[in-house]
Amino acid sequence: MNIYSQLKTSTFILMLILLFLTSSCNEKHNQNNSSGIITFQNTMELSLNSDYNKVDTSYVIYSPDTILLKSLYDDEKFQFIYPKEKKKERYFIEYENYQKYVLESTDTNNYLYQYSNDSLVILGYKCKKVLLTKPDSTKIEMYFTNEIPVNYSPYGEIDGFVLKYTLKSTFWEISVIAVDFSPELPDNIFRKPEGYKYLTLNEYSEIIKEVKNLKPKPVEIGQKVPTFTTKRIDGKIIDINDLTGKVIVMDFWAIGCKGCINEFPLLNKITDKFKNKNVEFFGFAPDHKSSLIPFLRKKPFKFQVFPLSEFVFREYSIKIMPTTLVIDKNGILKYKGTEETIIELENAIEDALK
Repeated sequence: MNIYSQLKTSTFILMLILLFLTSSCNEKHNQNNSSGIITFQNTMELSLNSDYNKVDTSYVIYSPDTILLKSLYDDEKFQFIYPKEKKKERYFIEYENYQKYVLESTDTNNYLYQYSNDSLVILGYKCKKVLLTKPDSTKIEMYFTNEIPVNYSPYGEIDGFVLKYTLKSTFWEISVIAVDFSPELPDNIFRKPEGYKYLTLNEYSEIIKEVKNLKPKPVEIGQKVPTFTTKRIDGKIIDINDLTGKVIVMDFWAIGCKGCINEFPLLNKITDKFKNKNVEFFGFAPDHKSSLIPFLRKKPFKFQVFPLSEFVFREYSIKIMPTTLVIDKNGILKYKGTEETIIELENAIEDALK
């Protein structure tokens, strides 16, 4: 075969490849993308404490009239957006009083917009760049496409669908990018959940102010401890009232508390020693589930962990971390210590089991 024939054959093969790629791209864009599910990867990095660094997954589920935002790690926190009405409904559990609320709000547009000629291709969609500046000078870099016939923007009002955005400050950076698309929507995906109370932002602020103004009396050794209901990191609801007859060891800690993390080996040994006894080990942290899950993969902790536990800190008047409590089978506080020795804690549990 001469050079001309080889070149002709190569050109033909190249044309077939280009035709295939073009048809694949067109096939993706010719899908009924007026509705679909876009999966986003969310990365957060903190310059002062890498223990808080995390990678999360979230979903934007959209149709022409409704957008639903959901997180992989939080089944009871999500948001409905109605683009045509410029209205949002945020569903969540308020862990200050363990109530389910819906906050209704309308979009605010207090941003400065700077559009540029920079572009990216994300999931096969050509995206343009815009830089938003918030009133507090925080800058948000976003890439959006006009090839999806629905408008979605996590911040401000953009005529397009945002597929990537980055927020930066002196101490942290959050980056979110679309990584997958599916045109299939589950049945009843936009059905409203039950059991949530609708509130305006002002009504919600008043409720939280009232809850936080309640100042429980500090629990002293020998007194009955407050009871409460909360959710474990795996989603199981725990009611302290159901644990009468068991000894409870409570540890109050946080990801950013070095002394707390240093206690993990000691506390893990304690759980091993009493694992066949009538003892429950609970670890209460103010941190979010999406931060705790990756952190606990690196720093194993054998206590049952409860995220977003600020209200438990308040109920038990916990001012210092780490703090460990031992509660006997009748709900009486038997021990309260900070950075205790293993002997102290063992003795306190043995005494509570009597």
